[in-house]
Amino acid sequence: MTHLRRAAHTIRRVERLAVIGVSHSRGGPEAISAFQARYRGPGDVTRLGFPEAVVVATCNRFEAVVALPADTGARAARAALTAADGRLEPAFAFAGDAAVERLMRVAASLDSLNPGEDQVMRQVRQAYADARSLGTTGRLTSFAFEHALRAAKRVRREVPLAPLNASLFTLALPRLRVVVRPGERVAVLGASAGAGGKATTVDVDGFAVDTGPGTLVLEPEATVPLLEALCLAGEVLPPATDVGKRYLVRRGRLVPVPAGPSGFLASPLLSWPAKAMALLEPTRPPASGDESVHAFLARRFGPAVAGAFGEALVSGIAAGDPNDLSASALFPQLKGLEARFGSVLKGMAAARRAGVPRRSPVTLRGGMRRLHDALSAALGARLVTGAEVASLRRKGGGYEVSATDGRAWTAGALVLATPAFVSARLLASHAPEAARLLEEVPYAAVDVVALGYRRADVPPLEGFGFVAPRGQGVRSLGVIYSSAIAPGLAPEGHVLFRAIAGGALDPGFAALGPSEKVAAVVADLAVTLGVAAEPVMAHVVPWPRGIPQYRLGHAERLAAAESALAGLPGVRLVGDAYRGLGVSDRLREGIRVARELGAVRAATPGDVLIDGH
Repeated sequence: MTHLRRAAHTIRRVERLAVIGVSHSRGGPEAISAFQARYRGPGDVTRLGFPEAVVVATCNRFEAVVALPADTGARAARAALTAADGRLEPAFAFAGDAAVERLMRVAASLDSLNPGEDQVMRQVRQAYADARSLGTTGRLTSFAFEHALRAAKRVRREVPLAPLNASLFTLALPRLRVVVRPGERVAVLGASAGAGGKATTVDVDGFAVDTGPGTLVLEPEATVPLLEALCLAGEVLPPATDVGKRYLVRRGRLVPVPAGPSGFLASPLLSWPAKAMALLEPTRPPASGDESVHAFLARRFGPAVAGAFGEALVSGIAAGDPNDLSASALFPQLKGLEARFGSVLKGMAAARRAGVPRRSPVTLRGGMRRLHDALSAALGARLVTGAEVASLRRKGGGYEVSATDGRAWTAGALVLATPAFVSARLLASHAPEAARLLEEVPYAAVDVVALGYRRADVPPLEGFGFVAPRGQGVRSLGVIYSSAIAPGLAPEGHVLFRAIAGGALDPGFAALGPSEKVAAVVADLAVTLGVAAEPVMAHVVPWPRGIPQYRLGHAERLAAAESALAGLPGVRLVGDAYRGLGVSDRLREGIRVARELGAVRAATPGDVLIDGH
């Protein structure tokens, strides 16, 4: 702000300049769409009597920068632009120095979901160039845009705007332009009839049920740029409850998971000797090498902490056994804090002192299907569904990909986004050692059980939900309060729960019939929340091979598998079986693969991404 005000006040006072419009944070997508439908360009604005106009129109904003006619103020100009359409009513209006400052903020992307994103400056520069070519600029708007763009460059040079100087798309775009040029033969092949895999949403009796992950974490280097590029920034909904509040089931009762030092000391989940042992964590020497999640927690915080929280920590992410899963593979951040600071607690304290923000989960309006629908639309004809790949074979300097229905594609590079066991089958005759290692990746069967209730039949809900270690009187691994987080997922007057059940420690759950699975989760809600009524909606989504298990030695096996692929140039492995289970992990993999394929792209005729879902 200091840079902006200084720059604004060096410009002579421009009382006749105004900025009028809406953005993702003021008005939202409906107002943006309404403005863009009504004003296709700056010519439509000047026809209202404005002598000069530039329109900055993107999926996240519509802002008209105008020179005001004589005897017309910003309020009257706003009224002229929004007349006779209630959807335009949320529009803001800035005039004079405030308008200059607003334009500078937009050009420097300080009003963006991802501050510092250079795409916004390009959009502002292009809007100005378009208006100049149409003859709708003049001395005032030219003066304002040239100074705003100059000031924005200075802000970007001198002010640290984000943890990374480049976002996901800034990093990937040079390679993506090479890998995915318009008109080139690039295909995304999916075995199922639709896109999305596990991360989709189905409508059941008025409830929007996410069949896999239901939330996103806004990461400046990954998720945020993707949402902005797909015009979904205005569809992001902050949680309607305190998602930091989570519960652990202890003998059938919900006990808050301690948050912060005072919560930890007051928690009934640990004895005082166990708390004292945990607080001595900074005094314990670090250790290298792989170890199980349970062993890592026991070594750093004591066996009581490992027993109380190990299973709960793993259940909500991997549905696995903390004694089997690799701490390095599943929680690289915790191992990284130990390696860098010598202590997990010291590392967390350093992050707080550095002002590293907590990354809270958010939802998309209408559920996770909005993300894959937008991605599908962006891919267009490059997305081929219903194409189950039967085989791969070497052909010339590339590969031929054949589907079960007889269709075939020639590719210079292959990205296998299939589950590990499917990739193993496809690679068996070309890289048998890699196939063997991939076949060894185990998967846990899980079920998503969604239940809808009348709000009057459920006690007030607060927080994200609960996790339940084995032996505590419930069978679900955890239950998410979906409609407390995003009320729009349930009809008015109703509540939506999503339970995750089964996993490595309860494989028998998968063998139950749908009605038995529903009955088990209904019983869990009766025990934990006292819900006595029957649900008005029940929906079961089975995932027989649902979540890959990162067992001890996972990183070494993955490195060996990728090394065994050295004889297959241009073949890459991506997916949740390798480097993280979250959506953001997949986006980071996209950066890596785009860079790697860029090195081989010039000599190859095409690329194919094979998705097994």
